[in-house]
Amino acid sequence: MDHDDVATRTKNRTRKDKADRATVDGVLDNRTRVRIQKLLTAHLSEEQREAGLSASLEGSISRGKEANVFLVKLPDEKYVCVKVYNTSILVFKDREVYVTGEHRFASSGYTKNPRTMVEMWCNKEMRNLLRLRRANLPVPQAFDVKKNVLLMELIPAHPIENPSTAALRLKDITWKCSTDSTKSPLVKAWLKTFRFVFLMYNAAGLVHGDLSEYNMLYGKDAKGRGEVYVIDVSQSVELDHNQAFDFLRRDIKNVTRYFQAQGVITPSSRAVFECITDPSHMVQTSPPSNKASYDEETLAKKEAAWQDAVGALHVKSSKLAVSMWQETNDAVRAGTYALDEVEEAVFMQQFIPRVLDDITDTGRQRRAMLAMLRAADDGEDSEGDDDEENDEDDGSCDSAESSDSDGAGGRHRDESVPDEEARYKRKDMTKEEWKAAKKAIKEERAEKRKDKVAKKDKKRAKTLSMRNRGK
Repeated sequence: MDHDDVATRTKNRTRKDKADRATVDGVLDNRTRVRIQKLLTAHLSEEQREAGLSASLEGSISRGKEANVFLVKLPDEKYVCVKVYNTSILVFKDREVYVTGEHRFASSGYTKNPRTMVEMWCNKEMRNLLRLRRANLPVPQAFDVKKNVLLMELIPAHPIENPSTAALRLKDITWKCSTDSTKSPLVKAWLKTFRFVFLMYNAAGLVHGDLSEYNMLYGKDAKGRGEVYVIDVSQSVELDHNQAFDFLRRDIKNVTRYFQAQGVITPSSRAVFECITDPSHMVQTSPPSNKASYDEETLAKKEAAWQDAVGALHVKSSKLAVSMWQETNDAVRAGTYALDEVEEAVFMQQFIPRVLDDITDTGRQRRAMLAMLRAADDGEDSEGDDDEENDEDDGSCDSAESSDSDGAGGRHRDESVPDEEARYKRKDMTKEEWKAAKKAIKEERAEKRKDKVAKKDKKRAKTLSMRNRGK
């Protein structure tokens, strides 16, 4: 075989590989088409498969930063949709924040492989949808998943009049109605959104993490009643996630901002957050997880108890939503309520501890506050002093404090608060006394560091101790 034949075969192989990887609509390559076909075939009934009937892909419904959604027509004239996640062009690259800290995915962990990460993300949405449906929440029903393809229910604009037309996002709706009554469609939409976030937290034990008008659909049921459906729950996290409160606070802020822009008078984000996270609202019974460990009678009792508790919470959430909206509107009409934007901004930036481990060392906080007071005192007293000399002195003190903190292994110094406060009361000292005090502190800390055991020696001693125990 000559060199020209080898080059020609290599070129043809390269063209074939590129053709296999070529995508339509950014996500549909040959492998993805095969997965979609397998999912749709498995979704058909046995009679439909025997008759040689098949489902058909009708077109694209939406294109997002993480996935595209396609409409599928079944042989019985019903419609579903497939959500295909991007694997080649990943615009959404912040998935690590939502996966890290999730015990459900602790074994698989975060991976930099885009295809593996997308498959994990797709499975995560499947599990979240099933969990929300079990709590009787308005989300699409998930049927099956394979790699980066999710087969699920289509949320239509109207199930009878327009079964093949997807419901509109809240972002795309132009509301033309009043907002002074709970009978208003817009006010009802806020009430339903509040109920969803409330029940998602207290019944399903999840926080959406990216809730906004972009991933809420407004459709109608068979009786023509409006309903708010929530989609894109792949980033939803459990309540023990280290950023669950931050995500919940952001979700509430996004929803509040949207409805206030539409003219709805809503409670403050802080009031809604405190109502949702009230421990008394949490469902006390849990659904049976390991069904194989129960007999049929016990399983039925546990399932019935769970459903009764969720049903009672649904009724409770409806009353809470109406009462909060009514109280806020009554206060606005009476002139006793006005949304404080500064308070809202402070609440959004405020640190909210989730568990006791989130509470930092009080001594460290106290020293930080004292350092701020000292900086303020330095600013007041430095008007007549030489700036360069003061900056040099402050830098030496800061470096000494930093090195001492490192030398103590991150633990605060064993010093009483009055003594520490006295050292930083510069107003009561002259310039020379202040320099002498800082020098004494620096020498004292240097003496303490002499007896410090190096970290590598501690580690080596610990290793030897464990080996001796093993022997």
